[in-house]
Amino acid sequence: MLALLLASSAFAVDLDEYDVSLDGYYRVRAHSFNGLYTPSDTDPETYDAWDRQPQTGRYMQHRLRLRPSLNYQNGRAEFHMMADAFDDGIWGDNEQLASTPLFANDPTNTGLDGQPAPNFQVKRAWAKFQTPVGVITVGRQPSNWGLGLLANDGNGFDDSFGENHFGNSFDRFVFATQPLGISNAIVGKGNADLPLFFAVGFDRLVEDPLNQYYGYKCDPEDPDDDPRCAPSDDHGYSQDRTTNMRPENWWAENDDDVWEMLYVLIYKGEDIDMGGTPADFTAGFYAVNRRQGETESNVWIYDAYVRMVRKHLYLEGEALTIRGHSRAIELLSSEPDQLYKEPAIWGAVGRAGYTSGPQDFTFEMGWAGGDEDPLDPTFTNRPLNPDYNVGLLLYEEVLSRASAIQWTESADGLWSRGGVYNSIYVFPNIRRELLPGWNAKAGVLLAKPHKPDGAVIKTDEDADAFLLGWEADAGLDIKFQEHMLFALEGGFGKVTDRIDYAAYGLTDEGRVWTVQTRIAYQF
Repeated sequence: MLALLLASSAFAVDLDEYDVSLDGYYRVRAHSFNGLYTPSDTDPETYDAWDRQPQTGRYMQHRLRLRPSLNYQNGRAEFHMMADAFDDGIWGDNEQLASTPLFANDPTNTGLDGQPAPNFQVKRAWAKFQTPVGVITVGRQPSNWGLGLLANDGNGFDDSFGENHFGNSFDRFVFATQPLGISNAIVGKGNADLPLFFAVGFDRLVEDPLNQYYGYKCDPEDPDDDPRCAPSDDHGYSQDRTTNMRPENWWAENDDDVWEMLYVLIYKGEDIDMGGTPADFTAGFYAVNRRQGETESNVWIYDAYVRMVRKHLYLEGEALTIRGHSRAIELLSSEPDQLYKEPAIWGAVGRAGYTSGPQDFTFEMGWAGGDEDPLDPTFTNRPLNPDYNVGLLLYEEVLSRASAIQWTESADGLWSRGGVYNSIYVFPNIRRELLPGWNAKAGVLLAKPHKPDGAVIKTDEDADAFLLGWEADAGLDIKFQEHMLFALEGGFGKVTDRIDYAAYGLTDEGRVWTVQTRIAYQF
């Protein structure tokens, strides 16, 4: 329908000047797990129920993604959209709307968190146009940088294993240009053909959060604890609220707004001479300054990326750090200023490999910083982006669930959501083409804790194991009928006693396995 609307608008003008296109996909993914999500109590009836279904959980999800675009005069002006229907909706859920489930019809759209979601949602819409000195992009648009450790658009099927579920979008204005090209146009100096690009942008992230920040706590039983508190006050450092509790001027008051500036400098060389051999070389730097007035937050994010491909060998890496100060993280310390935190976060991934038409081999090593004391003023724990998938089990399922249970909804910003979490890992993996359109793949993941926090990951004193866990993954990808994509993936792993088996729904042995399939129509 979106494509038809765009196409119909084009009929009012000269169609030769426009290019209307639609891409996207419809995909279904089925999951089957064993060794996960076992009951945490000792009720015999509960265990009997699971014995009849031997600790195997199954569910299916689907998504329809539509990305129409309108391109005027070969890129002089463009319009893009992205909309999702049944976005990761669970197959067959009826939200208990049927009084007699046996005769239920018309499944609803419910996410994995059990909450109803819109059947159809426009997630992105942005315009892009050329000017004499550069390109401007404005609107709600995707954000992607490097390997996707920090900013990941979540588009397509770009991971060795697993699925993209999220994707970063920002209400953004960005201007991009070739600085040497401008210099050449103005003063006649500078190499206009040098592939060096600079971009600067502005993001509006939060206009008014549904979390009322106070920065101090009131105890109704001790109203004299803080002179700002009245006897009837009972709020904590912050308080959840609904949209109807916002003040009338919420859209105009700026102290609680979250915004950021971004700066990008990148060199993208193709077929450059490197020791007498043509090679591709990309290197870039990405900086973000994020601020919020009421929490006195001023955070800088620095991210560097490099990629080189020479003959059949390639090197690729991304490293990031987050620095600054904030009072927005509600992990209270024993210091007089309990909310004050100084982020000192690090994360990195490096890859080296051999790539050719029929096969690829990649040795990957990565790191996501942890925090052995989340309550001290220095905050060092942050997972990598959840759409940067590494394996099928340890990060995607076990640590995703463990971090959510430990930190609860009040601190959901600390959940891993499937991203690499508080660990150092190695992940060698290989792909081999068996037949045209048929590719086999396999990988082995080993991970050790970085800074065990004693909460999600046990400390050295409380655990015997050196490793956090390991897993072996394998799969088969098939493309047929030009548009159809089929994937069969499986993994088996062992989680060590670094994770509390009972607390997070694992078996006593810590062994887990999964079989997952995907069928998709990509257009």
